[in-house]
Amino acid sequence: MSKIVSALADDDLLTRDGSTVTDVNWADLLRERAAQAPALLAPGSYIPMVARRGLDRTLADLSTALADTDAVWVTGSAGAQTIAPLAPTTQLTLRVSDVSAARRRLKLLPAPPDQVSRADVVLITTNYDVAVEGAARRNNVPVVAPSQLVLDCLTGAGRMPAEGE
Repeated sequence: MSKIVSALADDDLLTRDGSTVTDVNWADLLRERAAQAPALLAPGSYIPMVARRGLDRTLADLSTALADTDAVWVTGSAGAQTIAPLAPTTQLTLRVSDVSAARRRLKLLPAPPDQVSRADVVLITTNYDVAVEGAARRNNVPVVAPSQLVLDCLTGAGRMPAEGE
């Protein structure tokens, strides 16, 4: 562990006093981690879906539809909206442990293979246990931890990197 701490200190990502870490430069540390991470929506890493009732209604119903589950967590633009609203969400990104349950709860349909780019919901199943560590509910909506939200946004597509900043 001390080699990692020393390396982070050498890169000015944290400050320490002897063996005690006194400050962490979270913004640069997360940017550094995001630069090494694969793209959030890399081919094969997500399942494209379409919100049957429309994205706006699906977003409005998140707190009700996900009230009694810990198997679906919001990330990406919709998650960023719970912390710093910037612009309307155009694609709902969810970390899920059970794709079928998420589809049922949110009334989602698979995006047609020839129209994947039109998906307004994406389900991500990779690294679920790590990604939802520290997740919490914000306004009754289950949202990944802020650090995970930043990483997901910084490695995302479209305006997500700007939302991560």
